[in-house]
Amino acid sequence: METRRITDGNAGRYWFKAKTNGWGWVPISREGRLIAIGYAVLLLGWLIYLAVVDEVPLGFDPDLAAIVPVAVLTLLLVAVCWLKSDRRNG
Repeated sequence: METRRITDGNAGRYWFKAKTNGWGWVPISREGRLIAIGYAVLLLGWLIYLAVVDEVPLGFDPDLAAIVPVAVLTLLLVAVCWLKSDRRNG
């Protein structure tokens, strides 16, 4: 089994590396960790906001108001992970 390191000539280029087992990526740089923390903070903040307010913003359907922002944030996270990772490993 061969182990490749991303730290050779591309250390500043990649923010994430493919997980060894399973699907997904793992942050390997400061930028990657900030993206992952930002995702968690925004997601948690939105869910807390929905739990605290009585009305959904702009009169949206309550189910859509919960699902759509989570889906958009998750798609953005996956896009950043895909663009800023070593795709040869994933």
